[in-house]
Amino acid sequence: MQIITSKTLPSAPELLEILKQEFSSHYSYKLFGLGKKSIIVGKSAFVGAQISIKENEITIQATPPTVIGGMLASLSSTELGVFLIPLFFGKGMLLTSQRNEIEKEIGLFLKNRYN
Repeated sequence: MQIITSKTLPSAPELLEILKQEFSSHYSYKLFGLGKKSIIVGKSAFVGAQISIKENEITIQATPPTVIGGMLASLSSTELGVFLIPLFFGKGMLLTSQRNEIEKEIGLFLKNRYN
């Protein structure tokens, strides 16, 4: 999800603090990437989003916030994973809808705040 804003965006560390205040303890937060220009927001080990800031544009992409979550997400995209993931994790395919939900929730907040 891309959001083009009309207002000046804060830096990634400032935005991280704003998100912490808005969503409190519902999520975990950490700065990520070269120059710390991205924020990883995690709801669980498998559900999260990456927020990247560039000038007046915010990009939100659903992604697992942990390395293990990323490996399991990659596995679930294979044919074998389609059968194994639901067996080991009762929620199975609900992870995709949860990832979309966190992306929309954060995107709606940022869009309302900076447009």
